[in-house]
Amino acid sequence: MSVDYLIVGQGIAGTLLHFSLKKAGQKVVVIDNHHKGAATKVAAGGINPITGKRYVKSWKIETLMPVVRTVYAELEALLDTQFFKERNIIRILKNAGEENTWLGRSADPFYLKYFVEHPLIGDFEKHLNSFPSIGEIKNGGQVDIALLVEKYKELLFSNQEILNEKLDYSQLDYSKKGAVSYKGIESKAVIFCEGAGAAKNPFFNYLPFELSKGEALTVKIKDSNLDKIIRHRVSVVPTQKDEYWIGASNSWEFENDDPTQEAKENLEEHLSSIFKNKPEITNHQSAIRPTVKDRRPLLGVHPNHSNLFIFNGLGTKGASLAPYLSQQMADFILNDADLLSEVDIQRYSGKV
Repeated sequence: MSVDYLIVGQGIAGTLLHFSLKKAGQKVVVIDNHHKGAATKVAAGGINPITGKRYVKSWKIETLMPVVRTVYAELEALLDTQFFKERNIIRILKNAGEENTWLGRSADPFYLKYFVEHPLIGDFEKHLNSFPSIGEIKNGGQVDIALLVEKYKELLFSNQEILNEKLDYSQLDYSKKGAVSYKGIESKAVIFCEGAGAAKNPFFNYLPFELSKGEALTVKIKDSNLDKIIRHRVSVVPTQKDEYWIGASNSWEFENDDPTQEAKENLEEHLSSIFKNKPEITNHQSAIRPTVKDRRPLLGVHPNHSNLFIFNGLGTKGASLAPYLSQQMADFILNDADLLSEVDIQRYSGKV
């Protein structure tokens, strides 16, 4: 088989990059064994334009959101499945200091488009503890990443564009400039989109990956019908009718990607701080996430091998970053266009 590119990994990064390259007329095959601990399967897919204790704009959010809406609409049409929803975010303001910071930020002319003047939780408020005040952010959203990836995987299988296996690095022959072969497949290059697996990638393990383990709960709350995301220590994210994703915990020390009792108890403690009555817990999931020391994604070409690329480290903001950065990455690969300096792996070239 002869293809233009091989992509390793079909999480949110690999899926969106395959889509971008295909739109550019390229023949692309994906290699992925869809392991149970993939972060994609556990992620909530929230898109929050205003973050942190100081309520500042998320990195490049005004550049990202138009592309988010366009690309996910194209994918929904292609896959005949809805997985993106515009959602407002409720922020619990637990003291006068937080409320003052919120009021100051909401009066900033550069932030007006994101703040709701009269925040409202609606009927869902009956399920919550009493809080001093709330704020509401608009122009956010949520992507059902697991559904998107699953539907796209079905399309890849139907088009015979995926190998359901774990990549064997030893079978990669990249010795010829402008060519890579893998088990009888010839391509111009390989693009690694492996998520946490990149930490063991022999070509890119010099990059400063910091793996973290995240755990989340799924709960049911009868007659709740919340259509907004709630942020208070953790996120409460609607998934289906009366069903919510609660998370995520974060641990830098772990033995494996299995759920732990310690994280579950910690999340349950957060539940008690939010809800009057403990919701019914229906699922407990965990995954290993690839994070980066400077909290910016890792895009680019290997400094010594022009046919080996990486597109990784999107982190918790993957749902908002993937549409825009996948287009950037495709343009970089196909047209040698410049990458944003903040995401280009050249910033770590001295560590090879």
